Amino acid sequence: MAAAIAVAPAAVSVRVRANPKLPMSSLCYKLNNVRPDLAAHLEKSVESVPHVQAVTFDAQNARLVVEHDGAREEDVVAALREEGFAPEPA
Repeated sequence: MAAAIAVAPAAVSVRVRANPKLPMSSLCYKLNNVRPDLAAHLEKSVESVPHVQAVTFDAQNARLVVEHDGAREEDVVAALREEGFAPEPA
């Protein structure tokens, strides 16, 4: 006799674009002295900015790329500074 096993569905995070008609744009920043263990925290901080769709941090090149559909650059920079980072345009 086979036992029934209940499996909970995996949590799925879906980000819906605020306005799919707006083109995607990118912002690039140079961030020096970022420890690798802070990369995920850094990405989450920037992802919380309205209209940010994706954030990628390349630790090897100290480069942060922000994909967005209308995010204000001032808000992205403010989120980085609030976390103690000093972004420079890349």
